Amino acid sequence: MKKFLRRRPSPATAIASIALFVSLGGVSYGFATGSIDSREIKNSTIKSGDVRNNTLRTEDIRNNEVRGRDIRNSTIRGQEIALNSLGGSDIKEANLGKVPDADLLDGLDSGAFQRARSAIPFSVRLQRGQTQTLASNGTVSIDVRCFADPPDDRVRILARTSSTTAVMEGTDVHGGTTGGFLTSFTPEGTRRLSDNGAPTGTTEVRQAVDGFVADPDGKGLHFSGESALLGLNYAGGDCYAAGLITPTG
Repeated sequence: MKKFLRRRPSPATAIASIALFVSLGGVSYGFATGSIDSREIKNSTIKSGDVRNNTLRTEDIRNNEVRGRDIRNSTIRGQEIALNSLGGSDIKEANLGKVPDADLLDGLDSGAFQRARSAIPFSVRLQRGQTQTLASNGTVSIDVRCFADPPDDRVRILARTSSTTAVMEGTDVHGGTTGGFLTSFTPEGTRRLSDNGAPTGTTEVRQAVDGFVADPDGKGLHFSGESALLGLNYAGGDCYAAGLITPTG
């Protein structure tokens, strides 16, 4: 009876078999237990096509890891952003366009509203014989003049216009009837918005009179006498005038 001789596997065969078993078994074990992590994945090998749509959640992404260059342009939509989560600092104002219908407010054209205009402050010192324009708007202006009117010194706030039908009101009143309007030919003595006189060399300061001047286009100047002063031989000048003028129209 013949004896069958059993050949033992060579050491090389045994090592190869063990390596094959470990590699196959290890991969199967990894898939079965979900133990594959970033260490088993080669950098830069996972692509967007390898990830199922709508399966990534915020908890799957490390904080502060996603940057602008990781997001394709024009892919973020409003539904991807939480309500009321964007603040002014998140928006570049220079990129914002004009708000639709910004020219309308409650259905009214913006031209129906008066633009806010700041009052013009003035504080001037004049010597006798000097005149200075304080403000102009359209065809109307307001001047201050310092002069001798013996036996008095006098400081005077005057309305002035290049129109033929401007109106004014102050110490004098012009308007309402043809020929009664303020024009470029109206004498200085009847263009007074306010006036202060005192004996020559006497120091006197008094509150001015309210007044306004306006042209036919609605452009005007309002002289606020409640916050204005007219002085003589005061504050380093023969005449002193200070207060506010508000443009309108």
